[in-house]
Amino acid sequence: MLGGLLAAELAPKLGQKVIVENRVGQGGNFGPKAGAFAAPNGYYLLVSTNAVLINPLVDQNVMYDPLKGIPPSV
Repeated sequence: MLGGLLAAELAPKLGQKVIVENRVGQGGNFGPKAGAFAAPNGYYLLVSTNAVLINPLVDQNVMYDPLKGIPPSV
């Protein structure tokens, strides 16, 4: 919902379409994982809840580092 509101405001200011892709599941890890593995080209914006910070504390299999924004294995 917040992503859609943000996209509606950003699109006219950027002069291009803004696509919102909702990624749900795995306790909120799909979206941050996609953000961590996205190409660093400036076209990806992650809007998430505080789960992006809490999940690595409770799940050792999280494949992103929320403080670095990159996969920990890279």
